[in-house]
Amino acid sequence: MQNQDPIIEEILFKLSKENLNTVAIGDLFKNSQDHGTQLIEKMSLEVALQFWNGQISYQEGNMFMYLLLDIARKFNESNLNEYEFSNIAWECYLAFDDGEYYHIGDDKTVDPS
Repeated sequence: MQNQDPIIEEILFKLSKENLNTVAIGDLFKNSQDHGTQLIEKMSLEVALQFWNGQISYQEGNMFMYLLLDIARKFNESNLNEYEFSNIAWECYLAFDDGEYYHIGDDKTVDPS
């Protein structure tokens, strides 16, 4: 992935390669200028842009969005409520989620993603 913010690039790269626990993810997040909800929002937008530009596959983008949602949930379970899914992050998540299946009226020759 290519991004102006090397921390976001590093976080997304590590998330794609390693099974990180909440502490390790928290440590990565602390290295960013952005914090909490803003960081998750920026990462969500980056994933969507990378998919749109053909730099990652649908499967990779979908995986990232699920990971980001899981991270937000785990942080919230740990009472770190500053890591929320903003409206923009939800829109990115739902767009990938919608690509998982055909919808009523979809042409079956078209990939839903």
